[in-house]
Amino acid sequence: MDNREFLNRMKHEILDYLPEQYQDAAVFLMKIRKNNDVMLDALAIRNKGERVIPQIYLKEWYEMYQNGMEMEEILKEIAQVYLSRTPKEADSVSDLLMDYHKAKEFLELKLVNKESNQKMLKGMICWDMENTDLTAVLCLCYQIEKEFHTSIFIPEDMLSEWGIDRDTLYQEALQNTIKKNPVVINNVIDIILYNDKEMIEAYQPDDFYMQPYEQYVLTNKEKVDGATVLLYPDVLEQLAKNADSSFYILPSSIHEVILLLDNHDINAEELQNIVISVNREGVAAEEVLSNEVYRYDKKEHTLSMATNRIQTESLLKRLSVIPAETLPDMEMEREE
Repeated sequence: MDNREFLNRMKHEILDYLPEQYQDAAVFLMKIRKNNDVMLDALAIRNKGERVIPQIYLKEWYEMYQNGMEMEEILKEIAQVYLSRTPKEADSVSDLLMDYHKAKEFLELKLVNKESNQKMLKGMICWDMENTDLTAVLCLCYQIEKEFHTSIFIPEDMLSEWGIDRDTLYQEALQNTIKKNPVVINNVIDIILYNDKEMIEAYQPDDFYMQPYEQYVLTNKEKVDGATVLLYPDVLEQLAKNADSSFYILPSSIHEVILLLDNHDINAEELQNIVISVNREGVAAEEVLSNEVYRYDKKEHTLSMATNRIQTESLLKRLSVIPAETLPDMEMEREE
């Protein structure tokens, strides 16, 4: 069964696995724009009287089907996922947007690539990260159930609706993000050696000392949208101060970045080949952060791109005709 047939079965059979009160619900398939302009298939079910329609992404479910999971079992589990996302909870998300004093505690920032998300970010509240190709986008992050969260980008017209200025809004959202998603740093070697996440020691930047020729994963405690920690004040400066060195930042994904001290024996272009290789081979398209390499300068206390966009475009064109398996291997691994 190919993906199209899988989607059609979802649409036509899901109601058979839902309670009787859902038998007259409308079922339809949607294309949802995600990070990097990636379009994902989603299943939507609208029952009578519901204002907000939960969307269930089907990519992972199709992959499970390809790996041998029975279609009946998939339909049962998707039905349970849908039932767990109660309309009452979903409705409260839209209600939150109408009152800033209620919404502000749920506002957070997410770091994404500006160039790759022009359509998705159009009309949304964003703050460009100076000297990079990244931008921080404002989101309403709301927990529906213990395992399910919804994340909604906030349009520009909400500024006047809320009556708040951009600077204040940024600072409040940033503080929420830091509080809810504290920064952690791990040694890549520990991640490779220990399969059990509980055995991987997570450090705080304040008391962490990077060593030459070693690689480190910088992310947040939940390891979801962890690249956003690049926005946290003083994190990069503290790491540079402790190591007494500038360092490179390799965007492993939207969930984490890799740090490597600048020992002057490797250049940004060499590192960029590694980044592009990993983006092509090991990162889902909707989770790619950037093809650039960044550098934090210890003396200048600044973060900037260490690679040039024009050169990057030229490199990508050259690499597009080279099979991915011939690109250089990356010695560092990202945590699953």
